[in-house]
Amino acid sequence: MNNDENRLSRPSGRPAAWSVTMSNDENRSSRPSGRPSGRPSGRPSGRPSGRPALWSVLPLSSGLLQTRPIEWPTVALFGASYALWVAAVAAGALGWVSTAPAVLGAAVAAYAAFTPMHEAAHRSLARSALLNGVLGRLSGLLLMAPFPAVRHFHMEHHKHTNEADRDPDHWSGRGPWYLLPFRWATQDLHYYYLFLRSYRAQRRGERLETIATLAAILAAVALAFALGVGELAVLYWIVPARLAIFFLAFAFDYLPHYPHGITATQNRYRATRAVDSALLNVLLFGQTYHLIHHLYPAVPFFRYRTVWKHQREELLKLQSESLAPPRAPSPLIAVGSLAAPRAPTIHAVPPAAPAAELDAI
Repeated sequence: MNNDENRLSRPSGRPAAWSVTMSNDENRSSRPSGRPSGRPSGRPSGRPSGRPALWSVLPLSSGLLQTRPIEWPTVALFGASYALWVAAVAAGALGWVSTAPAVLGAAVAAYAAFTPMHEAAHRSLARSALLNGVLGRLSGLLLMAPFPAVRHFHMEHHKHTNEADRDPDHWSGRGPWYLLPFRWATQDLHYYYLFLRSYRAQRRGERLETIATLAAILAAVALAFALGVGELAVLYWIVPARLAIFFLAFAFDYLPHYPHGITATQNRYRATRAVDSALLNVLLFGQTYHLIHHLYPAVPFFRYRTVWKHQREELLKLQSESLAPPRAPSPLIAVGSLAAPRAPTIHAVPPAAPAAELDAI
């Protein structure tokens, strides 16, 4: 387990008793042996009465919060993304379909491959570090993304959510609204800038693998041009990857943390959003419940909605107790309404619980 994951979303000085919010490996390493996996022992008193802690709604012992030896739905999504990509490339290259739908199919495949890569970064694809590493790296190839760099900067995002100078994903949410599409299109390029700026702060092995992966990707593109198939590499690899990255930055970086005004250190409940929608849950591979992901990074994506259902009333109760003053809606965020029946509902993240309650999560 790398140092980034060790510090995942745990502010300095915070006891490790709320390790359920960390990765699965951290859960196992930070929980003292012999302690039952339910209510943590030694919880300080002082939580206001009348409001159950989240652990009492969904105990730590719940199977929903456990990573299974292999999370087969995630493995199946990995296989499906590669199958779709191969089919799209073959169909376009052989002229079975026109270029536009083939490129779109490859872009959808690259977009889908992000989720197995993301799960592997949190080691929630499987308990095996080897399997997480292999499938995470293979998934990253469809996005032309070096897995170690993706993992490093994603862990930085969890630790410093919405901090303008420390959250790598804050790039997708700042600046005037008319420049946001440009930022979404260049989110990964911003990662490379940060990679160079913080080069010495990263592990040597991760630095070398990131550079080697980028060199291999560039060499593969150069080889394609040398063999006379460079146009295919551009159409069915580079362009789909760029389209997928654009949408991922919008859907997973911008929307879940809009308006990017509250940091996780200030209030980890209000720094992230949840969108209650069964349809968007499918289309966005669970990230509609991004709050659940930030609370429980080790939970696989296909269980976010179930965890949300278990804790929905408590989270909404927390939300209703202290709502922040309303802000003018962004012209780029029109995903449902609180008042519209059956429409996707954006739930602002509830206010933070007292420290005693956080220790019990």
